[in-house]
Amino acid sequence: MSNGLVDYEEYYEIDKANFGLFQADLKAADALAMTCRRRERDDLLIQKPGAKRGMAI
Repeated sequence: MSNGLVDYEEYYEIDKANFGLFQADLKAADALAMTCRRRERDDLLIQKPGAKRGMAI
C-alpha cells in the first residue's frame, strides 16, 4: 500500500480452515488476495486503516 507519504503493508486474518484451503488451492488464495486488493474484505483486516488509507501498489 502507498498513501503518498509512506508505503506500508496490510495484514488479513484467515481461519484455520481457509488456511488449509489456500495451501491446497492457490487459485482460491489468489482470489482472496484480489478481493483484499479491491478492499472488499476489510472485515478481515487485523489493523483497521486510518483516515489516509493508501492504494495497492
